[in-house]
Amino acid sequence: MMSRAPFLCVCAVAVLGGLLITGNRSGRANDLVSQATPAPAEQAKPIPARPTLPTNEAAPQKAGSRRDPTPAKHREKPAEAKIRKALNLSTNVEWTEFPLEDCITYLADFHGINIVVEKQALAEERVGLDEPITLRLQQAALESILNLLLDPYDLQWVIQDEVLKITTRTWCEDRPEVSVHPIQSLIKSGHVAEDVMATIKVCIDPGSWSPKDGFAGMAYTGGVLVVRQTQRNHSEIARLLSDLEDMAEQTVADQPHPDPKTIATIKVYSTGEQPPEKVASVIQEFVEPRSWEPAGGGMLQTLNGSLVVKQTPDVHRAIQRFLSQIELKSTPAAPDLQPKAGTKSADADQTANVVPGGDSSPHQMSRSAHRRK
Repeated sequence: MMSRAPFLCVCAVAVLGGLLITGNRSGRANDLVSQATPAPAEQAKPIPARPTLPTNEAAPQKAGSRRDPTPAKHREKPAEAKIRKALNLSTNVEWTEFPLEDCITYLADFHGINIVVEKQALAEERVGLDEPITLRLQQAALESILNLLLDPYDLQWVIQDEVLKITTRTWCEDRPEVSVHPIQSLIKSGHVAEDVMATIKVCIDPGSWSPKDGFAGMAYTGGVLVVRQTQRNHSEIARLLSDLEDMAEQTVADQPHPDPKTIATIKVYSTGEQPPEKVASVIQEFVEPRSWEPAGGGMLQTLNGSLVVKQTPDVHRAIQRFLSQIELKSTPAAPDLQPKAGTKSADADQTANVVPGGDSSPHQMSRSAHRRK
């Protein structure tokens, strides 16, 4: 028994030593972890939320009712599509004497897009990137902010090579782009292609269409306008056409659906052996007199022995009944044309000699006249 006591003591000491070593190691590990974890004050600042669409742009649009403010690009690269989408996103800016370059950098960072400044082009126009900018806007589209930012210095933006370039107006005019603008819906609503083209030339950068000094061009084919213009002017053209489409749709929506009975159609009537002028006068006097001009919308004209009539379906049917009665029944002779007593009218004699259902040959007619005698 006495010999086991020292052994147990040695074991107890060894176990306690292991626990102490383990505790030290765990303590050091905790110290290392605490050193690797940054303090709350040193953590990175949260990334600001991306701008969202304004309320009036977030609503879904009917297919074909409105066009994109910028003309569609075939095979557009993802980065360029992202830039084009960002142009419609809302942004808040509060700049007071900010350098132009800092304003551009802020917009690029805020929207997560690449913006490149054509410094050589700006230098040629003597525009410095340190120009002071003062601008305060709330919930304004990026495109509007860019226009307000660049217009005072005669600068423009253009989407090219997967970046948004800031350059001069002259640079853009020297490199116009060709895009297609559909106008089928406007043509169907009653617009004329030539009038639409004239409206665009008057409203969108009129000087650019000049045959002498202009750089732009436009042609109509197959229901679309093929236009050569700067990107910004293409955007303005698309907006103008969109407004015209909305106005046309609203006009159609405001108009009541026409009653088929009130839609006037044009028909041509034969008057047979009757003088067309006299038939026209009689029709206007006895067939719905109030439906003819100037009181109504009906019209009647004679042409090559026929009547050309513009009227409603009900009046057309009345005219057909009237003309059928004239053709099927003999016209009574006027009082002053009645034969005198003791004389015979050729028409009366011929009528009397016609045997119903029989032949009206001269031989039978003479036999009838002989019997009468």
